[in-house]
Amino acid sequence: MNYYKRINTNRETTTVESYSHDLPIPGATHIDQTEFDAYIASLPPPINLDYQTRQQAKARAIQAIHNSAGNTPWDKILNDIIIALGWE
Repeated sequence: MNYYKRINTNRETTTVESYSHDLPIPGATHIDQTEFDAYIASLPPPINLDYQTRQQAKARAIQAIHNSAGNTPWDKILNDIIIALGWE
């Protein structure tokens, strides 16, 4: 496995990558597995949103898109669904 990092203009690592091929990776600096693993270990744990939270976010996003277009029949339908599900 080949490990790489990308750094910003302040010389801070912004991401690490791993590849199973030996092709050059433009814009990346080769690192060893220890540095790769240390960067991954320093990341915060992933956020695990439950199903209902994801559905609420989707409904609100759809509602926001329709609201930006003005008051349409879809706005009322989406709003009624959100209220009925208690997601307001």
